Amino acid sequence: MIPWALALLLGTAAQAQDNPASWEILHDSLLLEAAYHDVDGALVIYGQLVKNLGAGDPVRSEALYWLGRARYEQGEVDGAREALRECVRIGVGKARCLELLGRIELEQSGIVSVPVRWTFDDTTHGFVHPWRYAAKGAIRIHREGDRDNPMLAWHTQVDVRGDDQLVVGFRDPVPPPRGLRFLVRSSELDAALRLQVFDIHGRKYVAAHRAVIRVPRGQQILVDMRFRDLEGDDPEQVRFAPKDIDHVVLQDVTAYYGGGSGENELYIDDFEVY
Repeated sequence: MIPWALALLLGTAAQAQDNPASWEILHDSLLLEAAYHDVDGALVIYGQLVKNLGAGDPVRSEALYWLGRARYEQGEVDGAREALRECVRIGVGKARCLELLGRIELEQSGIVSVPVRWTFDDTTHGFVHPWRYAAKGAIRIHREGDRDNPMLAWHTQVDVRGDDQLVVGFRDPVPPPRGLRFLVRSSELDAALRLQVFDIHGRKYVAAHRAVIRVPRGQQILVDMRFRDLEGDDPEQVRFAPKDIDHVVLQDVTAYYGGGSGENELYIDDFEVY
């Protein structure tokens, strides 16, 4: 049995007392995937569970998660999104459905060819506002008055109780990128941002010489991160290998660095990966 199936079987053993028949059916469908590689058969069972169980049944939430996962692995991206969004709507066990939904969005928008430049004339860019941060803010295309200068507007609620993030994904980019740059301006507060780069192994890297990017209110600044300057969290960590890049996180940490609190909007323009 593969690890994720074993983990689910162990993790839901206690809950099975509430609805043993449905849990047993769900476990059987997981075994079809894990042991017999019968994804089509498992998809049918997940679908039947979703159709026949009530919205508040925890088995239905589990079935929606695995239905979304299996559909995505089969290349059914829209169907996967539909199942995972339903899981989020019913609220039972939505955290990991949000995580998987976010991962799908990131992979689908990931950068595969370098160089790339986004001027935000339309919505064909790769910035993702993760689903788990939906209550914190949102992104949209913004045009500056008479100049008709399009840019990405990131509306965020600055609060010491939690950060907000944007993410840009990569999918084996060719050639490996050397860095990224963009313009950013803050409308209401003196903002503070952090850039973090993650590789395919889950390791995090930062530019130690500029750990926090200060963005004074009303001033447009240029951010330029060269990947050769990145350092890992652990001094013993291997150097960053651009060919292994997985995603970049732009984190709003304004509240943690004395920038105040409340609503703010950050404007990002001319984003480049070079």
